[in-house]
Amino acid sequence: MTASASPQPPGRTPDALDATQREQALRHFEANLDRIAWLLRGTPVVVSTVASDLNIAPTERCLAEGCPHPIWARAQNERDPLRRRELLVEAKDLDPMSIRAPSEVNTILRRVADRHGLLLMDLEAELPRARDADVPDSALFRDTLHFSDQGMFEVADTVAAWLRDRQLP
Repeated sequence: MTASASPQPPGRTPDALDATQREQALRHFEANLDRIAWLLRGTPVVVSTVASDLNIAPTERCLAEGCPHPIWARAQNERDPLRRRELLVEAKDLDPMSIRAPSEVNTILRRVADRHGLLLMDLEAELPRARDADVPDSALFRDTLHFSDQGMFEVADTVAAWLRDRQLP
């Protein structure tokens, strides 16, 4: 058995998607969700928004105007929690290497849920908030994307309560 050739050395961060590739990936994501919803028509389906730790600095260290890092740095000094959230989301969405889902993913989830009559749980909004920003608390995450043990328990409790409130199994 021969090992297949890897497109890049192990441990190397993949190249960032360019704007065209990103739009294509988002279009495919939406088309796939539409297909899943269509295949499951007649079955109660719940979709959930995604959440990530926005308090971790962007991977892109560019310091020029329009780069994510200066926006993230401004957010660190912002006292208004809602404005801080806006800046953190903007920095995340500008980071070309972010493994955090861009805001468009949650927009697509909402649009597909609406279009197909799916139930939508806004997990990102339901999670406990950081003390200084209107974003999920960093203690819920192990890294930018993955939940910590505490976060997994919080998500489980949050989802269970959400389902119970709607009298869903």
